[in-house]
Amino acid sequence: MEYPFYLEQKFHDAGRLETRILTAQEAEALGYEDDYRTHGEDYTLYVDGYSSLKAIQNFLDEIDAINKAYEKPRKEGRKRGGER
Repeated sequence: MEYPFYLEQKFHDAGRLETRILTAQEAEALGYEDDYRTHGEDYTLYVDGYSSLKAIQNFLDEIDAINKAYEKPRKEGRKRGGER
């Protein structure tokens, strides 16, 4: 395997993202390699190789920051679930 770690990202059509970090051995056992992509029922799966766990964490932190930047602000005076 080209990298020691792999990040599996499953993008569900409903907008949900699942991630899983794999070792090279785990990725190989699943038939994955760097830049692997496939489509399943209601999802798209991407697998990318990384040189370290820190590199994966940095990538996931960037995704989290981008998602937070695009979140709609809640209206003043409203609590979660529409309660007042």
